[in-house]
Amino acid sequence: QQQQQQQQQQQQQQQQQQQQQQQQQQDHVWEQSPIQPNRQHVPEQAEEKPNAQDVCPSSAISIGSTGPEAAGEDHECANVSPALMWDGLELTSDDVSGIEAGCMLNDSTVNFFLKLMQHLMTRPDIYVFSSHFFMRLKAAGVTDGDAGWENVRRWTKKTDLFAHQLMVVPINTDVHWWMGVVQTRGQTSKSPSSLWWLDSLVGPSIRYQDALHYLCGYLRREWSERVEPGLGGGMNYGLMGMSETVPQQENGVDCGVFMIENMRRLLSGAAQPGCSSTAAWCDQSAALWCRENLVLTAQALTAAAERSGTFSAPSLLDGNLALGAKLRAFWDRPVPELAPVLAHEAELGLCARLVSSLAPIRFGGLAEALLRPPCRELREDD
Repeated sequence: QQQQQQQQQQQQQQQQQQQQQQQQQQDHVWEQSPIQPNRQHVPEQAEEKPNAQDVCPSSAISIGSTGPEAAGEDHECANVSPALMWDGLELTSDDVSGIEAGCMLNDSTVNFFLKLMQHLMTRPDIYVFSSHFFMRLKAAGVTDGDAGWENVRRWTKKTDLFAHQLMVVPINTDVHWWMGVVQTRGQTSKSPSSLWWLDSLVGPSIRYQDALHYLCGYLRREWSERVEPGLGGGMNYGLMGMSETVPQQENGVDCGVFMIENMRRLLSGAAQPGCSSTAAWCDQSAALWCRENLVLTAQALTAAAERSGTFSAPSLLDGNLALGAKLRAFWDRPVPELAPVLAHEAELGLCARLVSSLAPIRFGGLAEALLRPPCRELREDD
């Protein structure tokens, strides 16, 4: 037995020496290559590399490899795909992994998908501010929106805000996403506009009073500077705050998803503050469905970007009208019937990651939905 063990040890040592020699040869070939292609093109490394999603299932956007680091054993979850871009914004594989894992959405993710929804829905009568706008408006210690206007005066220099019927202001308060919707009365009306707040996790009244205070001051100053310059104060422009009754989220992380889905419904005309029933807005089952859609949309855009070499999302969609049409049809689909089942599972205490992993199975393969014709109508019994 001792002799057998010694023989086995000798064989293992010989194998290790052979592997080291092969690795040295591979490194030599790599160093001598003037182009340094991907490792998969080096003759000594002929075996097939694992798919990025196999080694890192949490990354829904990392497809393929871009360099030697992607093949290393120490880079199992490397971000190997370039980020999708939108006017300076980046949507990285980490951002998409966060959506898929059931995390709260960060500002880059929120801004990217708000811009995408505006591009797909095309509503020139609705102006959507950046998610950074309200925070910037309140910056530098200002105490009201009139003074805060100086912080953002360039943001609307080339835009006639009051020519829009609606202005949408995404707001993050205490790590919670919600939005205010200003319903304007036009440039000739003297009656006050309305500020509707849509909040999937209703908070204290100070939250909305603060938003009303700053936005009212901002719009007064914007009116006096852009519409009636020289009159001073713009006091003829008022703002009246009202709360829109919307379904409430059933966890602490879906506020950004609720906001994006409510924004999509607003842009599509499916819902409007003051005119729609509570059921017209996003509820918890629709939020789970929306979260899956965000991941699948990012995957579709990334796959198209890798094929074309264009990672600017606006350029990609402008150059591929068929992709934009498919994405519009994809988002126009009604919420699947099994979405309430997922919501019920979430109520039972299953983690968001588990619910998210079950969703593609329960929904019958949403990834294939981009290739199917849109389902635009529900039966009466639905």
